[in-house]
Amino acid sequence: MLKLNVGEVAYQRHVNQLELARRTNLSRNTIGKYYNGKLLHIDINIVYRIAKALDVKIDDLLIEEDAPQAERKQ
Repeated sequence: MLKLNVGEVAYQRHVNQLELARRTNLSRNTIGKYYNGKLLHIDINIVYRIAKALDVKIDDLLIEEDAPQAERKQ
């Protein structure tokens, strides 16, 4: 299972949500969802724009986590 790490990476680079929205030309609402990882599905084009704005690779914005026990049984 993959999880977004946008908020942590942005924090490390001293970029808040408003600045990230400005750099990516995305709405503050959209950035907030990616920043907090509150998404069921991601748009890879948005992740790409965020990575470019933070000067990182897309891989840096993703964390691989073990799936919860309930998901493993399915």
